[in-house]
Amino acid sequence: MPSATPPGGSYTSTQSVTLTGAAGTQSIYYTTDGTTPTCSTGTAYSSAISVSASLVISALSCYPSNNASSVVNFAYVITSGGGGGGGGGGGGGGGPIPPSDDADFNNDGKVDIIDLNILSINWGSTTATNATGDANGDSTVDIFDLNILAAQWTG
Repeated sequence: MPSATPPGGSYTSTQSVTLTGAAGTQSIYYTTDGTTPTCSTGTAYSSAISVSASLVISALSCYPSNNASSVVNFAYVITSGGGGGGGGGGGGGGGPIPPSDDADFNNDGKVDIIDLNILSINWGSTTATNATGDANGDSTVDIFDLNILAAQWTG
């Protein structure tokens, strides 16, 4: 299975994501459009992926004899803020930030099993709101929302 550096999570600036395969990996294929990559579909990984907006990278490692790893999803949430510091100050920006409330569907200040239950009950809904499991605001409860929830999990 491929791994990603930096790992999926919440960040305040564009991330340059590198994918690495385990020993024996011949190639890595990935998608960012919600489709599932295979060793013949998607984009063949060749250089770092610039992540400037929230998205999910789905990737798999391809091995000899048409063997492939499981698909792994890496969810990135890019939020504004954090940078700055002028006049000799510098600092901030680019690092992980505390989870936002995008996946806190019941507004209790944490992303936990209750939020997962809300998401699972409404899985597949195409008229969802944040209160019913839509973490990314596209009105559909799907893998993207699950990955955001996983990235923001506080337990």
